[in-house]
Amino acid sequence: MSKLRDRQFKNEGSVFPFMKRLFSYSMKYKKWMKGFILFVLMVAAVEAVTPLVWLNLLDNAVMPLVEQYKPVYESGQKPEVDFMPLLKYSLIIAGLGLILASSVFMFINFAGKIQEYVMYDIRQDLFKKLQELSFSFYDKSAVGWLMSRITSDTIKVTELISWGFIECIWGVGMIVFCLIAMFIYNWKLALIVTLTIPVLTLVSFKIRKLILRYSRESRRYNSEITASFNEHISGVEVNKSMVQEGRASSQFESLSEKMRVSSYKSAYFTALYTPLVIFGGSIAAAMIIYFGGKMAITFPPEITVGLLAAFFGYATLIYEPILDISKFYSQVQSSISAGARIFSLLDTKA
Repeated sequence: MSKLRDRQFKNEGSVFPFMKRLFSYSMKYKKWMKGFILFVLMVAAVEAVTPLVWLNLLDNAVMPLVEQYKPVYESGQKPEVDFMPLLKYSLIIAGLGLILASSVFMFINFAGKIQEYVMYDIRQDLFKKLQELSFSFYDKSAVGWLMSRITSDTIKVTELISWGFIECIWGVGMIVFCLIAMFIYNWKLALIVTLTIPVLTLVSFKIRKLILRYSRESRRYNSEITASFNEHISGVEVNKSMVQEGRASSQFESLSEKMRVSSYKSAYFTALYTPLVIFGGSIAAAMIIYFGGKMAITFPPEITVGLLAAFFGYATLIYEPILDISKFYSQVQSSISAGARIFSLLDTKA
C-alpha cells in the first residue's frame, strides 16, 4: 500500500522556523496577544510579591505586637491589642487575591480566543488546500492521515500558542521577578537560590528530552494506527474477499504494541521528572533554612525572621517556573511533527 507516512522529526533546529510560522497566525490577533501576555505577567508579579507581604507582616506587624504586649501579658494584665496592622495586611492579601483572580480570568479568556481563532484559520487553510490538490495526491494519501492533520494535529499546535505559551511567559516572569526581589533584599541568600537554578534546569531538560523522544514515537505510531484503522475499516470488503483479515489484525497488533511500549516509557519518565525537580527545590529550601537561620540568630542578626520566611517562600517557588518552562520546551518539540505535517500539506503543490 503506497500511502503517505509520517516523517520523524528529530532536528531541534526546526524549532524556530516552526514557531515563526505558527505565531504568524496568532499575530493576526495582536490585541489579544498583548492582553494575554500582560495578564500572565501580572499573575507572575503578584505571586512573586506575596512572600514580601509575608516579610512585612512578620517584621512590621506580628513581631512588633508580640514585643509590645509580651511584658503586659507577663505582668498578668490583659492589654487592649491594636489589630489594625493585621487588618492592613489582610486587606493587602485580599487585594492581591482579587488582582490575581481577575488576571487569571483575563488570560484564560484571551488564551481561549486565540486558540479557537487560530484553529479556525488553520483548518480553513487546510480544507481550502485539500480542495485544490490533484487526484494523484489522494491516490497516495491515506484518508486517516489527512483526517489527523485537520483534527488532532491542529488542536495540538494551537494548544501550544495558547495554553503552552502561558507556561513559558509565567515561568520566565516568575524567575525574573523573584530574582529581582531576592537580590534587592539579600544578595547572599539570593545567590544560594540562584545557584540551584542551573542544576534544576539541567535535570529538567535532560529528562524532558527522554520524555520527548518516546512521546514522539508514540505520536507517530498513533497516527499510523489511525490511518491503518481507517484503511482497513473502509476496505473491509476487500480484506474479506482476499482473506486478509489475519494479516490486517497482525499489522494492527504490531503497531499497537509499538505504541504501548513508547507510551509506557514516556509515562515512566514523566512520573520520574516532577519528583526529581521538586526534590531539587527542597534542597534549595533546606539551604535557605540552614544558612538563613544562622544569619537570623547571630547577634546582631543579619536578617529578620520575616526575611527568612520570605526567602524560604522564594526557594520553594523557584522550581515551579522551571517545571513550566521545560514543559513548554517539550511541548514545542513534540508539536514540531504535528506542525510540520500541517505546513507540509499547506505547502503541497496542487
